[in-house]
Amino acid sequence: MSPPYRIVVLGADADWAEDVAERCSADVGGVLERPELLAVERELPPAPRAGEAPPQTLVLFLTDAQSREDETLLDQAKQARAQLIPVLPLVQPGGAFTELPELLMKLNAMAWDRDGAHVAGEVARLLGIAEIHRRLFLSYKRLDSTSLALQLREHLSRRTFDVFLDRFSVPPAADFQRRLNVELADKAFVLLLESPTASGSEWVQHEVAYALSHGISLLALSLPGSTRFPTVDDAFRMPIEDTWLIDAEDPVSKHDRVLEKTRLEQVLDAIETRYARQMRQRRTSLLGSLEEWLDQAGRRPEPLSEQWALIAHDPDAVFLITPGAPLPGDLRRLDALRDGDAEGYLLYAAPVVGEDDDALIEWITDGRLVKARPYLDTPNLLGI
Repeated sequence: MSPPYRIVVLGADADWAEDVAERCSADVGGVLERPELLAVERELPPAPRAGEAPPQTLVLFLTDAQSREDETLLDQAKQARAQLIPVLPLVQPGGAFTELPELLMKLNAMAWDRDGAHVAGEVARLLGIAEIHRRLFLSYKRLDSTSLALQLREHLSRRTFDVFLDRFSVPPAADFQRRLNVELADKAFVLLLESPTASGSEWVQHEVAYALSHGISLLALSLPGSTRFPTVDDAFRMPIEDTWLIDAEDPVSKHDRVLEKTRLEQVLDAIETRYARQMRQRRTSLLGSLEEWLDQAGRRPEPLSEQWALIAHDPDAVFLITPGAPLPGDLRRLDALRDGDAEGYLLYAAPVVGEDDDALIEWITDGRLVKARPYLDTPNLLGI
């Protein structure tokens, strides 16, 4: 299986391209803790076949005099934009942003500094590796998978995932079910521990049903002796063998075991891969529908360098999508993408937003040209 993340470095200057590739491999691979989960390539692979989920991909276009005239490199950048793959132009220290090729002139470029640290950080964010984008809801039955849930939470957090686990994340006296719904919608990805008694849990049943009915991505780890949820397709299930498990230090039942170290890394890698691919499929679907709606409205959409953003025309406006709840950081990025009096819309696919979060977003956008709107309200927003 190919790695879940891919960086394509396009540039005519071989030495500069090698520096960029090495820095991104080291820094972004370091964020992942497993460098083999990241592929760094020097040319754009062919477009994926219908139904195929490609890796989370970012193209870096190294701008210099030779690259600006290289038709092969420019054609690859054009193909990437046609596939809605973000393209980040880079200029050398002291270089002018006005030197970008015409194809990339509208994109927000970055300067490659002395060691590339700042660019590598942005690359991690654009690939969706930065913690703010890697949010996960862990659904489990306490009776037989508490130790495994804690083990996964600890190690996924080390890999920069923001993990919701009910015993740590629900404040006292909160409306438990509403809080779960808000967190499910916010995280936009559910990791289900399919343990022997999970299918009989009212709460786990609710979490699975809510995820499936609201288009929230899901991966089930199917433990030995478990009764499988009939609503979860095997394509979204990873079987866990009995030999992969060892005794927990303080088990709450005979079923409450943890993963052996080598198998733990294997499972974590699988979660990384499934998360990247399923979230890309989700975002690609959202962006594709948005592009169709904008076309129907006669707004001539174009992709931007920012991950999952489009600019529309007549009048100009920028649209940024997120599969989870709206975040202040999303609005800040959206505002940076606007030009002049162009409006900005953050379209969030979360079916519900927490009251405090909703109030914060409303306060931030009050009087500004950036707004947060539910994704499904987009046709009404566009008047179609």
